[in-house]
Amino acid sequence: MAGFYKEEPIYDLTEFFVAPDEEYEFAANDDDYHEDIKAGFITKILELSSVIAVSAILGYQVIDMVA
Repeated sequence: MAGFYKEEPIYDLTEFFVAPDEEYEFAANDDDYHEDIKAGFITKILELSSVIAVSAILGYQVIDMVA
């Protein structure tokens, strides 16, 4: 409630969340983590074709189940 009334907090909790001597580590779902990984043209083509193939198979199964 101290922040609500624009008062200084009684306890400073920032030292518990970020240590001053530690470097920031990127999370696996962070965009900076995947920045160093360069995907080639062939890799992109394989990924896109596999997504199209899987969606076609699933679409066929859904249509077959409904029909």
